[in-house]
Amino acid sequence: MQVDEIKIALRPRSAWEAMDLGFGVTRLWWTTLAFCWLLPAIPVALLAVALFPEQPALSTTIIWWCKPLYEQLPLFFISRAVFGEIPSRKELRSNFFRCARKQLIANLTWRRLSMNRSFTAAVHLLEGLSGNRRRERIRVLSTGRNTGSWLTIACIHFEMLTYLSLMVLVWMLIPNEVEVTDWLGDHQGVVNIGTNILYLCAIAVIAPFYVVSGFLLYLNRRTELEGWDIELAFRSIANRLNAARKHKVMSSAAILLMVLCLLPGYPAVSDAAQVD
Repeated sequence: MQVDEIKIALRPRSAWEAMDLGFGVTRLWWTTLAFCWLLPAIPVALLAVALFPEQPALSTTIIWWCKPLYEQLPLFFISRAVFGEIPSRKELRSNFFRCARKQLIANLTWRRLSMNRSFTAAVHLLEGLSGNRRRERIRVLSTGRNTGSWLTIACIHFEMLTYLSLMVLVWMLIPNEVEVTDWLGDHQGVVNIGTNILYLCAIAVIAPFYVVSGFLLYLNRRTELEGWDIELAFRSIANRLNAARKHKVMSSAAILLMVLCLLPGYPAVSDAAQVD
C-alpha cells in the first residue's frame, strides 16, 4: 500500500465514523462494486437453482452461504481504488480466480459464520497472511474492537428489509383477479427462480456497503496502530520545506542575476558596441 497515494483523509476516527466513511466511499463506486459482487454470485445462484429447482429454501441457503466468495473481488477493487489505482473491468475479470481461491475452503467452512468477517477479510486477501501469523495479526487489530460484528448485524437487517420490501412490491403488482395461492402451488419452479432473484438483488444492494465499510474499519485500525496520519503529516511538512528551499534558491539566483546586470562593466561594454 502506498500510503502517500491514498485518496481519503487519514486521521484516527471512531469505528462508527469509519463505517460512515465506508458508506460514503461506496456511493462513489457502487456500480463497479456491485458488478464485482455479482460476477461470481450469478453463476452460483444459477447453479443452485438448477440443482434444486423445487426447493427454493435450499437454493437460497446455498446462495447465502457462499457470500464470502462474492466479497473477495469487491475488496480487491476498493483496496486499490482508495489508493488511486482503479482497476478496469478487464483487470477485475482476470483477477477474479486469484482472489476467489485464496483460502476459499476456510472462508466457506469454519470462518463462514464469523461476525467479524468484513473487518478481517483484508488480512488474508491483502496482507497474504495465514495460520498463526494471521491469527496473531487479527488479535492485534481486533484488540478492544467489536464494531465489525455490529456492521454485520446492521447489514443483515438492511438485507432483510430490502428483501421484504421487494417481496411486498411484487405482491402489490399482482392483479386482484389472480388466485395467488393456487398459482404459486402450480408454478413452484417459477417461484424458486423469482425468490432467488429477489434475494440476490437485495444482498447485491447492501453487500458493497458491507465490504467497503469493513475495509475502512481495517484501514482506520492500521492508521491508529501504525501512525499513517503522522507519517503523511511529516511527508507534507518535508514537501513544503523542499518547495520553500527551491523557492529560496530561485530567488537567490534571480537576485544574483540582477546584481550582475548592474555591475559597472556592463554599460561600458554596451557603449563600446554602440561606438563600433
